[in-house]
Amino acid sequence: MLKRILRRIYVSPEESVMEMILEHASLCKRAVQLLEEVLKLAVKGEVSERGIMGVEKAEREADKLRRAILDQLAEGALPPLSREDFVRLAERVDMVADWSREACRVIRAISDPSRLAKVGKPLLDLASYAREAAEKLFEALQALNTDLERARELIAEVERIEDRGDWTYAECLALLSRSWSEINDPLVLILVEDVENVVDASEDASDVLEEIIVRALR
Repeated sequence: MLKRILRRIYVSPEESVMEMILEHASLCKRAVQLLEEVLKLAVKGEVSERGIMGVEKAEREADKLRRAILDQLAEGALPPLSREDFVRLAERVDMVADWSREACRVIRAISDPSRLAKVGKPLLDLASYAREAAEKLFEALQALNTDLERARELIAEVERIEDRGDWTYAECLALLSRSWSEINDPLVLILVEDVENVVDASEDASDVLEEIIVRALR
């Protein structure tokens, strides 16, 4: 009985940080989901200021939470190795939202968004992979507390999504090359690269997560 009561009123440092990391990852996931919606309109020639502002808000909140995570880790309640793992994980996950914000900045800067129609299909496919990778990463983080093998399966799925994203990125580049005389805007290329970086950021974070899991299973 006493143990159950103590468990209710005491949260271990690891649990507290993990809750913050999950909330942080949820915000990063939200940024990617909103980015996909912004891109769906952008390829039709529309710039959704509301959507872009939503991405920026999610990124700001995620960055604020990342700093809070680092502040809590700096208090030294965790062993040095655990602190290092959590710092790396938080920083990698944060890049998912950072690259989503960068992509939105480019969309806002493109003078004629209708030019995106030339790469519309593969660009939207790439955005879909970015969203899927962020969602699977979040699921893997959720599974970290309950089922490490399931978490590893989800990490493997992130890697498979990233591989498909690489092929789609190459398809975007091929279309840009063939249609450059009509597009003639380097910002379109930068946008494609930014969306690809969103996919890569989820995969980078999943690599850190896998290292943590492998160490835990030893």
